[in-house]
Amino acid sequence: MREFVGRLDATARSTVKIVRHAALKIHEGADHGLTVSHQDRFNADLLDFINS
Repeated sequence: MREFVGRLDATARSTVKIVRHAALKIHEGADHGLTVSHQDRFNADLLDFINS
């Protein structure tokens, strides 16, 4: 888990600070297949993004 948090801090959290209007969504427990394993949450977040 520590390795993951380090990568998250080095990439996503730093990117969201410099990209205008960026939003970071973290889906706890999800892996690279979150579009399947967490489909409802992913789709809701995607629709929120599209409609914003």
